[in-house]
Amino acid sequence: MSGPSSVLFVSRYYWPELIGSAPFSTDIAEWLAAHGRPTTVVSGLPHYPHDDVFPAYRDGKGLRETVCGVAVERLSAGPPRGGSAVARMTNEGGVPAARPGGADYRAG
Repeated sequence: MSGPSSVLFVSRYYWPELIGSAPFSTDIAEWLAAHGRPTTVVSGLPHYPHDDVFPAYRDGKGLRETVCGVAVERLSAGPPRGGSAVARMTNEGGVPAARPGGADYRAG
């Protein structure tokens, strides 16, 4: 008999962001991992609520990490380039096309 199935969780916002949807995404993924499901999260570079990527994730750092038993893979999607609604929608829509490696982020 096979073991528990793996889970791929795709969420734009994830730990270490502490507000918005990130805490909920993080709680779900960590709960799945703690209950025996091999869990991988694909997320963007952490920045929310600011307009620049968190310093610990700049320059290609933190793109692959394991946090509380969850494998986290970061895509190159960072904060929106501009504060307008159009800039935010374009940024959110671009997450599926972002490439692994974090080269396209905006650093303050």
